[in-house]
Parts: sequence; structure tokens; C-alpha cells
Amino acid sequence: MLRVTGLGLAAVLSLSVSTGALAQASPAQADRTIQQIRNSAGFKAAVATLDAQHERIVNDTITLTEIEAPPSRRRSGPGPIWKC
Repeated sequence: MLRVTGLGLAAVLSLSVSTGALAQASPAQADRTIQQIRNSAGFKAAVATLDAQHERIVNDTITLTEIEAPPSRRRSGPGPIWKC
């Protein structure tokens, strides 16, 4: 999981750093920069890892969203909602 996060972070960081340059770049320069990012080894590794682990990621997300919320401990009247 850490590996995916690291690769994803690298891809996002690459895009973030390039975004500032893209704001001042011509469309042709922006296209070249995007193509360089897409052709980079880090981006390809991140995409391959996400593709390989897609089913597990979806299943983990479903499992996490199916966890029930803890019961409410509200009490009547003013005051804090949770008892410590």
C-alpha cells in the first residue's frame, strides 16, 4: 500500500510542479509536458500498480464503507454530545 501511495504521490507531485509551468506555457508546450509525464517511468509504474491492484482497492473501499457508524450517545438537554 505504501508503494502505491509513494508512486501516486510522485505522479501528483510531477503534475503539481508542472502545473505552474503549464499556466504560462503555450498549448503545444503544455501537450509536450503532459506527454513527458505520461511517458515517465514513475507515472507508468503508478498506473501499472493501480491497474494490478484495482480489484483489491475497490473491495477495500466497499468493505470500509460497509462498516457501521458507532451508536449515537446523545443525551437530552444542553451539553456535549459525547461523554468522555
